[in-house]
Amino acid sequence: MKNSALVKILFTLSSITFNADAILIDRGNGLIYDDVLDVTWVQNANLAGTTMDWDTAEMWVKDLSFAGFDDWRLPTLMFSSGPNNDKNDFNFNCGTGRFNMDASGCDFGWSSSSVTHELAYMFYVNLGNFSSVNTDGSTRSTGALNSTFQDSHGRTGNFTNLNSSLYWYGNEFDSSEAYFFATSTGGQFKLNKSASFFAWAVRDGDVIQKTSVQLSSIPVPEPGFGLLFLTGLVAMRKNLRL
Repeated sequence: MKNSALVKILFTLSSITFNADAILIDRGNGLIYDDVLDVTWVQNANLAGTTMDWDTAEMWVKDLSFAGFDDWRLPTLMFSSGPNNDKNDFNFNCGTGRFNMDASGCDFGWSSSSVTHELAYMFYVNLGNFSSVNTDGSTRSTGALNSTFQDSHGRTGNFTNLNSSLYWYGNEFDSSEAYFFATSTGGQFKLNKSASFFAWAVRDGDVIQKTSVQLSSIPVPEPGFGLLFLTGLVAMRKNLRL
């Protein structure tokens, strides 16, 4: 009986782990949290119910109040070596039809899995979709657009109304053009702001309040604590055998 109790204690202790592999977590109320990018997406990828030009999309998302939050924005496309609209990282020196985005090579803008390209990261990494164009410019069949995901607990979730179309980024290229991502092909580029695309709302951070106990306030065990703990368990087991 005593041995059984000890086994249960050891099993419980061995089960205490920290999950570092979670990507998307369904927070309920139509909200999906990405713990890699540390952003929360609206589960409905077409909450506005229509397409709109870039300026209208910007106004819509800034005025949006959803699930108790009013700090929504459009997804961002950030370049690693400069401001969001740094033209030095968006050049056309790769030949006809090709361009270099974020020093990723002459890849036509497809297949970016950079965490600084929020829509591309969602499309390729979180949802596991493929582009219709390889990095060498050749085409391929991609199949239907996937909008489902599996969280760290093995549960299947999904985004609703994710259209195989074009979605605005919140970044301007200049006064007349802005960036967009194509869920129909997996490419991203820039186009005149007057074009009519979908808008997908996202906000920074998690919607779940962090624990009130700060990590810095938790005492850090002495280096020898683990060894003393294991030694105590061994001694306990010997006593139970007596």
